[in-house]
Amino acid sequence: MLKVWLAKGAVMTLAFSTGLVAAQSILADFFPAPITPSGQGFYEPDKLLGWKLIPNKQKGRTPLVGKIVLDEKINSVGFRDTKHTYSKGQDVFRIVILGDSFCDFLDLPLKQLFHSVLERKLNSELHQPIERINLGISGFGTAQEYLALKHYGLKYRPDLVILAFYLGNDVHDNSLEWQGRDMDVTHTTTPFFVLKDGTLEPKPPNPNPGEAPTNIESKAPLQRIKDFANKDFPDVVYRIRNVPLLAKFLLELGLIEAEPNLPRTLDPGTELYLEQYPPEVAEAWEVTKALILKLAEELEASKIGFLVVVIPLEFEFRVDELKKVLEYAEMRTLKIDPRKPEGILSKFLETNHINFLLLHPGFEKYNNKTGKSLHFHRPGDNHWNADGHALAAQLIYQKLVDDKLVPLKR
Repeated sequence: MLKVWLAKGAVMTLAFSTGLVAAQSILADFFPAPITPSGQGFYEPDKLLGWKLIPNKQKGRTPLVGKIVLDEKINSVGFRDTKHTYSKGQDVFRIVILGDSFCDFLDLPLKQLFHSVLERKLNSELHQPIERINLGISGFGTAQEYLALKHYGLKYRPDLVILAFYLGNDVHDNSLEWQGRDMDVTHTTTPFFVLKDGTLEPKPPNPNPGEAPTNIESKAPLQRIKDFANKDFPDVVYRIRNVPLLAKFLLELGLIEAEPNLPRTLDPGTELYLEQYPPEVAEAWEVTKALILKLAEELEASKIGFLVVVIPLEFEFRVDELKKVLEYAEMRTLKIDPRKPEGILSKFLETNHINFLLLHPGFEKYNNKTGKSLHFHRPGDNHWNADGHALAAQLIYQKLVDDKLVPLKR
């Protein structure tokens, strides 16, 4: 009897693993996953940052629509930008950009991304040459952005650092505890910082992500299958959950876990808008604040300017999008506050005298005046379109000039 069950288990494992591989290509065409650093053809592991873009990469399928990128190749350091030298001209004013997929978004030409538009506008209006250096990478949280500045950005001797902070997922990305609630982080290649007695301590990425946990032999075969799927095929698991009949079938077989008691159709960052936070979300905020403060203090000590640009979710400034969110069945029993995350972050930045720009008011004004969308509306994608990037660049430009964060025209 034992041999029969073992044989059945082996067949089930083989079938499920084979199915995952097949599903990776089939489901990708109909249910695109959010941008992740794995399996998209543009990213590679990095021992310092967890991952970054493949240096000099030019051709490949973009994560969201599968088109071929030919406009510019990735630079030789592994960031979506043109080539920069570490040496800086005497009169050049350098701005380092930190952020996530809003900074390296592959579905638009580099020249249309907000930091490229910003650089051109600054150079057309100001008396001193301006050079922006983009270090933003898809999937990065504030910890990785801090490390990108430390290991790469400071070598360029910047005069100003702009942190593009996305309320939709940056707080979630900063928390090992929050992410560990929703997925197996045993094998994570993401570097984290954790708070111990109020002090930030680094938790480097797993140097051997392929190694199994030490207790793997004690796990039931079914659990091993689920761990395997979550570790090696996270995009497939995400897509499966967006195919209700398939998700229900695999859930009944026990091959995937039920998701937390939160809206399945919304990003994890939506929890930031709940009136009452679970403990791991509150903890994530504390880690995030500590990381931003660490950035600010180190830059101030080096006499480098610092600006935090706060990127809102679309439903924060569009009533019609907020109504859609509230119509989800899972949301009807939850109370949300669309202004809560922005309020928490604004208060923290003001208290610590950190300069910041909220994009929400400018985006709302533009939307009310024109009725035009600033975002793509595709499955798994709510990034800015070209208009969104252009408006963000204009708002950042005005902030830099108004606060004299860049050299003004004589």
